[in-house]
Amino acid sequence: MPDRGLTLRASALGVIGVVFINLWVTYAENVVHASRLNLSYFQITLLAVLIALVGGINPMLGWAGRRTGGRYPWIAPLSQGELLVVVAVGIVGGVVPTSGVTGFLLGVIASPFYFASPENGWTDYYHPHLSSWLVPTDWEALRRFFEGGGGIDWAAWAVPLAWWAALVVALVWTTACAVVLLRKQWAEHEKLVFPLAAVAVEMTESVDGRPPGFTRGRLFWGGAIFAFLLFAWNLVSWFIPAFPGVSAFPHAGYYRFLTYSPGIYIQPFQFLTIGFAYFANTEVLFSVWFFFLLHIVEGGIFNRIGYEIGASVDSFSADPATEAWQGFGALGFMVAWRLWVARHHLRDVFRQAWPGQGKADDGRRGQHGIAGHAGVHRLGMQGHADAGGGRGALPEVETAVPGPAGGLHRRGDGLFRRGHDLVQRAGAYGTLVVKNQLSAISDQRSKIDFADC
Repeated sequence: MPDRGLTLRASALGVIGVVFINLWVTYAENVVHASRLNLSYFQITLLAVLIALVGGINPMLGWAGRRTGGRYPWIAPLSQGELLVVVAVGIVGGVVPTSGVTGFLLGVIASPFYFASPENGWTDYYHPHLSSWLVPTDWEALRRFFEGGGGIDWAAWAVPLAWWAALVVALVWTTACAVVLLRKQWAEHEKLVFPLAAVAVEMTESVDGRPPGFTRGRLFWGGAIFAFLLFAWNLVSWFIPAFPGVSAFPHAGYYRFLTYSPGIYIQPFQFLTIGFAYFANTEVLFSVWFFFLLHIVEGGIFNRIGYEIGASVDSFSADPATEAWQGFGALGFMVAWRLWVARHHLRDVFRQAWPGQGKADDGRRGQHGIAGHAGVHRLGMQGHADAGGGRGALPEVETAVPGPAGGLHRRGDGLFRRGHDLVQRAGAYGTLVVKNQLSAISDQRSKIDFADC
């Protein structure tokens, strides 16, 4: 019997897990001010939920199912497919709070009017260009947001949030289309290895609700107990400073190869890196350490001769800025190179998007058609906007897409155009706001610390 992963209970557990993770992370960061728990592709909070499912809930379901003789299918243990559905839902939904768009959007759109002052001149220079559908303009609603007191004024927030939600949905739809177009190339043609996904696959390989096989060996429990004791021992020293901790954990100091070279933290017990290295292939691992060594050598040369282009302005950029821009250029090259490698696959996919031009060999013709039309239309709109000088000028273009997808394409044309205008305006205004928030911090210290918003 095939393993049906997408079941009602798997979907329900995934949604419940996402709600739990969102509440957990939000409480930990905004109330307790503890560590950031979801700054990774496979969040530690999701790993905790998966451990609870594999090591606690699933064995209980297996025991209950054996006791009832299998008379109640919903009591049966979760299959590997169902557990992986829970993980997939958690990977997407677990990054929502405190990070990315949702983590900063409210603070960004609420700042232009709340932090305006005679010193920064935002009232004269920015406010005339900000519409009420883009940012909330009601001062009392903004005061409640930053300072508390009173309820939420939904009338002031509803319209801006609705438009920003439309933008977020459009971005999610675009990325979903990209996944559909490139899935077969990466998973079947290139057979790429996904080390973080391998963790979930290994953990869900259980039989009748029993823990996975790798948990039954002494080596596994030796490593698990050592890591736990190391954390537990240092945990005491964090709350009781007089208690001696392990100095080599989390790192053993900052080391420089040469006087002018960038330094590195020596981390002999970096368990996350050890786990990643176990699942990654050796070619990737070689690239990691080789190019990091190249980064050290190049950074030392730049520092020695005094070459620089300014410092990095945020914690997410590499330092020095010369190598941060190099990394960005390398990312752009990798994107272009991967698309070039996939050129034959993409040619077949776009042929399948038009009836009579190709035949899908994996039952995904409809998916490729919708994804191809959406992607081409989005690129076309961007090209027209660029040709118009970035002013959002989008000339009327008659689209002729045959077949059922053409009707969907034409019906969505007006919505795409309105969404395009929103993207253009939001990008321009958002950039202005973000670039000038740092200057507003010093002006508004007496009001509120913007970094805590």
